[in-house]
Amino acid sequence: MTRASLAKHISPQKLRRALRLAGMRPLPRRASRTPIDLRGKRILLTGASSGIGEAAAEKLAGCGATVIVVARRENLLKEVSDRIIARGGDAVVMPANLADMDAVDELVRHAGSVDILINNAARSIRRPLMDSLERWHDVERTIALNYYAPLRLIRGLAPGMIERGDGHIINVSSWRVMPESSPYFSVYNASKAALSA
Repeated sequence: MTRASLAKHISPQKLRRALRLAGMRPLPRRASRTPIDLRGKRILLTGASSGIGEAAAEKLAGCGATVIVVARRENLLKEVSDRIIARGGDAVVMPANLADMDAVDELVRHAGSVDILINNAARSIRRPLMDSLERWHDVERTIALNYYAPLRLIRGLAPGMIERGDGHIINVSSWRVMPESSPYFSVYNASKAALSA
């Protein structure tokens, strides 16, 4: 049974207590079920060249937002952007290597005013940590992309949101880090746990 289905059958107070006892975060309290109007909003979405990010970019643009699509592979971003524009949406391509903090700072400067930041980009190492000791640069890049880059983007874009009195930041993490560790994903789990903390 999923958390969402549990929420339908158990009172919110009991569910929060059970999740707390299980070492999980409680469900967020919803102030309103009114959907956010995305028309005219500028959304910076990382990891937008494939997977969840690609699908999210197309969906958000379909709701009227201007989506700033960010990833390393400019050719794939261009394909996403072209599909969005062909459907009448608006997209801006901004390729960036988010494991490079100078590139992250440059992205913040070029992006300008952003209403919603979605930190979705991630990478994973699928091997035991002992096997990564000779390839430490992989560990550093994973931590940089999964943890430092989102923090740097928040640091760069949140002040504008605060000044305008409006904005949203969404950090995409993983349920993998919540219940138990997985030996082949130790670096990924550590980086996502840090982001979720």
